[in-house]
Amino acid sequence: CLIDENTASSHGAGVWMGTTTTATMSGTTFSNNIGYYGGGVYTSTTCTLIMSGMTFFSNTGRYGGGAMYIATNNVLTMSASNITGNVVTTSGHGGGINLVGANIVASIATTYIRNNRAFTTGYGGGIYAPTVNTVLKLTGCLFYDNVASSGNGNDVKSLGNVIPKSLCADGSYSTGSRVLDCPTCSEPIAADLMTGSCS
Repeated sequence: CLIDENTASSHGAGVWMGTTTTATMSGTTFSNNIGYYGGGVYTSTTCTLIMSGMTFFSNTGRYGGGAMYIATNNVLTMSASNITGNVVTTSGHGGGINLVGANIVASIATTYIRNNRAFTTGYGGGIYAPTVNTVLKLTGCLFYDNVASSGNGNDVKSLGNVIPKSLCADGSYSTGSRVLDCPTCSEPIAADLMTGSCS
């Protein structure tokens, strides 16, 4: 399924999910969509979104969430996906994903998150998670060349609980050259968790 070249004057140019919606998507490509919040996908409150084999490429969220804008009390589960070349252009955060609301649980596995941009004063080139009660679980993901113009969290900017793990059987990972911008977190995030060392 291809969702391409849509424009919204507010939320979710590709898909807008209403309150308490549950959706499962597989093998869908979102590309070249332009919205104010969430170029590809926007979720309202209390939604559950399960995704696998997704591609988000070259989507624009003018005020946040180039690829996805996830609101309060949401559950996001994503695997084997690619989030590349998405941008926030005017102001706001999360060039790739903006986990903007409270009480979000986001589990992202074996996913490439690369070349996303939060321009102007944006935080979180790859992922932005601003609330302390957000849980972000990253397993075997690759972060590369994401940029936050503010300098805060090129790959991930989070105030919540981030759990980074590699695909190693013992859950260990190498620290890599980049670190997680997360004042309340005790662990650095590897630049490459997908192929990180298991030693």
